[in-house]
Amino acid sequence: MLEGLYKDFDEFCDFFDVYKVETIGDAYCVASGLHRTSIYDAHKVAWMALKMIDACSKHITHDGEQRDHSQQVRVRQ
Repeated sequence: MLEGLYKDFDEFCDFFDVYKVETIGDAYCVASGLHRTSIYDAHKVAWMALKMIDACSKHITHDGEQRDHSQQVRVRQ
């Protein structure tokens, strides 16, 4: 399941021009401004995070269930 999500996340990195720092277990870490500075670095990371949440809400789980897009996605801190 994570492999499919991470493949999508890698594509999002290219789209938003953010840098994938590393993946450790189930943590996917990105940053912006490391490889090319911009006044929109925070915006890029925020849009990337929103796209990641959206992708997770549409992804099929390991037990074959797909989350309903209308369900609220909770992000734990």
